[in-house]
Amino acid sequence: MYRPAAPEQTGARPGDDCCNSTLGQYDAQLKEDPAIRLVVGSLEGQLPELLRRISEGQEFVAHSECGPAKGTSRHGRFNVSERKQPDGSLILQTEGARVALKKMLQREGLCSSQIWEALRRFDQAPENIRVTVAPGFDIVKWTVTSVEPALDERRLLVRFDGGEDSLQGAGITVLKIAYEYLALHLGVNIFGNGLSPIREALVRNNVSLCPYRVEWKRGPKPAPYHGLTVEKRPPYLVIQVRSFGDLVYRVHFPHLIPAEGFTRCKCTHDLTSREELLEAACIDGRPL
Repeated sequence: MYRPAAPEQTGARPGDDCCNSTLGQYDAQLKEDPAIRLVVGSLEGQLPELLRRISEGQEFVAHSECGPAKGTSRHGRFNVSERKQPDGSLILQTEGARVALKKMLQREGLCSSQIWEALRRFDQAPENIRVTVAPGFDIVKWTVTSVEPALDERRLLVRFDGGEDSLQGAGITVLKIAYEYLALHLGVNIFGNGLSPIREALVRNNVSLCPYRVEWKRGPKPAPYHGLTVEKRPPYLVIQVRSFGDLVYRVHFPHLIPAEGFTRCKCTHDLTSREELLEAACIDGRPL
């Protein structure tokens, strides 16, 4: 593909290594992407621990007769976010509501017996029914009917804009993965000037600096594995990044034309067994 060259001949600098700690943040961004959260949720039966880790600290929406309420997942449990309603009422987690009620009653000057009685009524209140626990203090314990990922603040891996594919949000993670996998095939040639734009985009966290096209497509169905491969059909190199079997991103490098006998690798990571399979073949499909 390229005549091997030393890094100093290609304009590479010591700071050009994109596999460093400053880029670790990109991998962490993936769990916030709605596509990732939804596909992992569909694999809950096969990957329960992974779903728990991805959900931790993430924003969710709970539904009840009161309407939707945002909150976060902590230790596998939904915790509603405290907020004040337009009518002056408060939405609180049940445990927090009890503590808040006691403090408000104390500020109102109620005696200990009145506060105790109000808290007793709070504890015994049925769900979804308004109960007066003290003069001027009504509470409703809403039943949560469903909880789902909050997807309103989308961080799409790939956005389609006017027919052209462009990246935003966690999309730079796809570029990072493709660049690292490409480095395994090119060796020292990964520092070639032709790949300077992708290095610049990664170092500066600015995908607009990278001209390489990324396609998005769906797989047949979600499955508990990740995959990386250099596709064999295009005349130039295309790195395919597959997440959870169903989310497929094709990063095009049209200026990289493989030479005859170029060895491509296919890597598959089984998320249930945690085993990795590495297969090598010539770009034309002939086995080595």
